[in-house]
Amino acid sequence: MKISPEKLPEQLRGSLPAVVLVEGEETLLRIESTDRIRAAATAAGYEREVLDAGPGFDWGRLAQARSGMSLFATTTLVELRLAKGKLDARAEAALNHYLDDPSPEKCLLVSAPKLDKGQNNKAWYKRIASDGWVVSCPKIYADKFGKWLAGEVRNQGLGLTREGFDALLLRVEGNPLAARQEIQKLFLFFDGQPLSDADVARITAESARYTVFDLSEAALNGQVDKVSRILATLESEGADAFGVLRLIARDVALLADIKSHPGGLRAGVAAIQTYPMQRDRLAGAAKRLSDNAVLALSQQALRVDRSIKGQNTTPAWLSLSQLALKIAGARTPAS
Repeated sequence: MKISPEKLPEQLRGSLPAVVLVEGEETLLRIESTDRIRAAATAAGYEREVLDAGPGFDWGRLAQARSGMSLFATTTLVELRLAKGKLDARAEAALNHYLDDPSPEKCLLVSAPKLDKGQNNKAWYKRIASDGWVVSCPKIYADKFGKWLAGEVRNQGLGLTREGFDALLLRVEGNPLAARQEIQKLFLFFDGQPLSDADVARITAESARYTVFDLSEAALNGQVDKVSRILATLESEGADAFGVLRLIARDVALLADIKSHPGGLRAGVAAIQTYPMQRDRLAGAAKRLSDNAVLALSQQALRVDRSIKGQNTTPAWLSLSQLALKIAGARTPAS
């Protein structure tokens, strides 16, 4: 069954299937979809087992996860995180083997970037679409962003005048994560009367001295000292580490897309979907960082996620700081 991210909350009112695939270009929607599935599983009493299928991953672990017994619960959510949108022969064989006889006591949650062309014709994909759920998270392109933003404003119960909505649209510059944060901020000041463009300008300006968007800009621009100052400010002000990671991880994903484009750096920059100023920053960072450095950033982002969730011993903000500083070009110890 194919399910849109918007319909997922309604679908999660029932029981989880044996397997769910979440894939797509829009990082925010992917993260939110997997978070919702994870929350539903936790509420239903599932344990969690995480498999990060990066370079050198032992695919035998997937078979072990299917047959392994739970220590503290009768059901387990097995999270298989794919680093790429294409499975090689070993990965396909392992996933098909799992799908041959999925455990009724487990839910396999497969998350991936946008799948490469032709993957939806593979046996493993067709089996998930037939027997489980496929949640595709397409990029929110500029021509659809206004409609998406209007839906988000409506879903949050926020009232805006036409001028207020236009001011918000201009403020977030086509960035879904920025839009979600600004809507949440505006809602705190919403008293039932629609907010005007002047209200939007005033409220969105009343933010912390530094924001996560300042961090993204400084990191991509290679401003190591400024990155350190912003990180210290965000941590001291109690910023949500997951929120910071989401935006920084999106930058890393876009850098990886640029670096891996078959047409080279210039074609890769032209192909990414973001607003012009951010495209320029990403282009500069892509020129400055080597292919190996960008690969290391992707791996570090996974470690940050585990740190925030308490799955390793590195403090969350230390791991997050190492990621942002590496984007800026600083040398940091491994976490």
